[in-house]
Amino acid sequence: MTPKEFDNIMSYIIYGIIFCIWVGFTFLTFVNVENYQDKPFEALVMAICGPIVIVAFGGLFCAISWCRIDTRMNAIDKIGTDESWDFLETMEMVTMFNDMFD
Repeated sequence: MTPKEFDNIMSYIIYGIIFCIWVGFTFLTFVNVENYQDKPFEALVMAICGPIVIVAFGGLFCAISWCRIDTRMNAIDKIGTDESWDFLETMEMVTMFNDMFD
């Protein structure tokens, strides 16, 4: 087995695990929606869209957090140098000092 074949097998296994988790979450959401027997289509739409919405909001939260951390680290790196901070770096430093002394 070559390394490329092993990588392909591992990627298929990972995709399969992700799919199984999504199917399980969808099934549990579908079964736990109120009145899923009376309105099965609405419950199924909520169950299918639920994981997608959760992943989207989670990704958005992680992206915002990563940008703030990156901006804050850039501002800290510029301390003691001749470089000036841009507006966002200044706001992050003000926020950081405000959080420290509150």
